[in-house]
Amino acid sequence: FPFFLNLYHIMVMHAFLVLGVPDSAFKWASFFNMISYQCSDEIFSLTELEHSIVRANMSSPSQFVAKFVLPKSDYDFALKRSDYRINFALNCGSLSNPKMVPVYRSETINEQLDATVRNYVKQSVKVKKNIGGGNVLV
Repeated sequence: FPFFLNLYHIMVMHAFLVLGVPDSAFKWASFFNMISYQCSDEIFSLTELEHSIVRANMSSPSQFVAKFVLPKSDYDFALKRSDYRINFALNCGSLSNPKMVPVYRSETINEQLDATVRNYVKQSVKVKKNIGGGNVLV
């Protein structure tokens, strides 16, 4: 499991170095299919790694277009157990993602994933209490 998270981040960094950072929404959409790695006897793109291996047992995005764009590949080594923390751990390098990515280790993966979720929420969610109305704004 940590192997595939680390491989994903390595592939993203490699793609940035080789292809450059996409500068438009159209380029972002195709970027994740532009780089592939061979792992054992399989060759897969970043898109396939994310959606067919790491997120294999998770539900697909609900957007209509996603049903046609996301790969339908099937890998024997795809992760069998879904974990919501993967949503916080995968860092594609967009501006909304944290600036740093940890190297995940099998011995401490649960603690690392918990910390990743905490850090992501801490950086991206602001809670403000409306003093007069008693409302909490998120």
